[in-house]
Amino acid sequence: MELLKLLLVTAIASVIPGQLVRIPFFPQSGAFTVSDILVVILAVVFLLYFLFRAQNPDFQASGEANLEARKREPRPSGRGDLFNKLPLVVPKNIVLPVSIFSLLAALSTFFALNRFSPLEILASSLFLIRFLLYFSVLIITLNVAKKETIESWLNVFFAIGTILVLLGFVQLLLVPNLLFLTPYGWDPHRTRIVSSFLDPNFIGIVFVFLASFSLSKYLYKKNLGLLLIFLFASIAVLLTFSRSSYLAFLCALFVIGILKSFKITSLTVLIFLLSFLIIPQARERVAGAITFDETAEARTESWQKALLVFADNFLIGVGFNTYRYSQASYGFFENDQNLGGHSGAGSDSSLLLVAATTGVFGLGAFIWVLVSIYKTVSKSAKNSFIALGTLASFTSLLVHSQFVNSLFFPQIMLLFWFFVGLAAKEDT
Repeated sequence: MELLKLLLVTAIASVIPGQLVRIPFFPQSGAFTVSDILVVILAVVFLLYFLFRAQNPDFQASGEANLEARKREPRPSGRGDLFNKLPLVVPKNIVLPVSIFSLLAALSTFFALNRFSPLEILASSLFLIRFLLYFSVLIITLNVAKKETIESWLNVFFAIGTILVLLGFVQLLLVPNLLFLTPYGWDPHRTRIVSSFLDPNFIGIVFVFLASFSLSKYLYKKNLGLLLIFLFASIAVLLTFSRSSYLAFLCALFVIGILKSFKITSLTVLIFLLSFLIIPQARERVAGAITFDETAEARTESWQKALLVFADNFLIGVGFNTYRYSQASYGFFENDQNLGGHSGAGSDSSLLLVAATTGVFGLGAFIWVLVSIYKTVSKSAKNSFIALGTLASFTSLLVHSQFVNSLFFPQIMLLFWFFVGLAAKEDT
C-alpha cells in the first residue's frame, strides 16, 4: 500500500512537466507524456496488488478501512467469484455509465474500420485506453486514500499547483513568446502564461482548480497561507488571458459563493473584474469575445465543423478519437501534412467532440457520466471544503470544456479524477 501511495503522488506530480516531455507513438497522431507513463505503472501495480490480496486470505484480512468499506457494500451472490473476493471499493454510480460510454466509444471506433485504415483505428483506440487508465485514478484514489489523510492528499495538489503557478510566472518573464514552437504544432502565444502545458487555456483551468480548492479550504480553516495560494492562482488565471479560463474562474466563484460565502466571493469577483480596467491586454481579450475577433471566429468555425460531422454521423459517430482523420477527409485542414497539429484531434467543445465521434448514443452515455459525477460531488458540498472545491472545479471544467477540449486533456483528466476520488472517499 505504501508503494501505491508513492506511485499515486508521483502520478499527480507528473502534471508538473506537463507537455514539455512528449514521446511520439504514431506519426502525426499523438504522443505519450510523463503522466501517461506513470498512470500506466500506477494502474498495473494497483491491479496486481488487489489481485494478490484476493489470493491471500491473511493479507486480505488486514483490517484496512478499504476492506471494511467493501464489506458494507452489497455483493452479488456466487461463490468463487474473484470480483466478490476483491477488497475493492468501487463507485458503482459512476462506473456503470463510464463502462457503457466506453463500450459505445469502442463500438463506434470498430465500425470506423470501413472508412479508416487499421493503423489509424489502432492509433485512435489508444485514446480510449488512455481515457480508461485516467479514470482508474478515481478508483485508485478511493482505495488508497484514507479518510483521515484526505486533507494531506489535497495538500499534495496545493504544492503541485503552486509549482505550476511559479513556473508560469518564470516562463512569462523569460519566454514570453512561443513563436519558435509553431514548427512543432503549437500555437504562437505571446505574453501569456502557458507554464509547462504550453497552452494558456489548458493551464488556465488548472489554476482555476487551485483557486477553487484554496478558497474553499480557506473559508473553513481561515489559514492565510491558503489565501495567499488563492491570490497567486487568481493572478495566474488573469495572466493567461484565456477567456474560457476567465469564465470558468467566475463560475467556480459563483458556486462557492452560493454554497458558502457570498460576501467573500462577491468581493473577489469585483476585484477580478476591476483588474480588467488596469490590464489592457485582459480588456482587449474580453472585448474580442464581444466584437467577435479572429479567435472567436475560429472557435465558432470549430463548433460548426463538429456539428456538421455529428449531423452526418448521427447514430454512432465517426469513431472515438478518429476526429483528426475525419477532419482530413472532410477537407477541414489547410495543410493535410500535419493533420491539424496538436489541436487537430479535437474540437473546441468536448461535448461536441463526443457527439461527432460517438453519435447520439455515446453523447447520452457521456452526459450520464457527468450527471453521476455531479451527484457524487454535490452531496456534501455545503459541509465539506473537499466536496465544495470538487464541485466548483467540476462546474468550471464543464463550462471551460465548451470552449476548449479540456475534458480529455491528459493532465486535466488526471487531476479531475483524483479530486472526484477524494470527494467520493470522504463520502464513504
